[in-house]
Amino acid sequence: MIEEEKNPYLVQLIRKMCEMVNVDYNTIDFQEEEWYDKHTWTEQQENEYILWMSEELFDNEAMREELLENPEKSIVNCFHAAVHFVANFGWSTMGDMVDNIEENKIN
Repeated sequence: MIEEEKNPYLVQLIRKMCEMVNVDYNTIDFQEEEWYDKHTWTEQQENEYILWMSEELFDNEAMREELLENPEKSIVNCFHAAVHFVANFGWSTMGDMVDNIEENKIN
């Protein structure tokens, strides 16, 4: 588990990801490689999460300062940060899974 007292904003973001797909945060093994590939969400859920995270970052200066290289209070900046976070740590979507299957067939 990620230590909440050391990384409260990261934990908040991941708890919300879990909540959106009905996964208990306490059951995630963060020591496991690619833990974020163990669950899926729809593209709609992913988009809703990106919007939620963008707003959280925009409204929370301390979160921006802790998590972003460029903590400028700009909705575009916050949106790009949310998209980047989801691309790296978001759950897989069905589209991702289809792409992986097709890629493995070709190779």
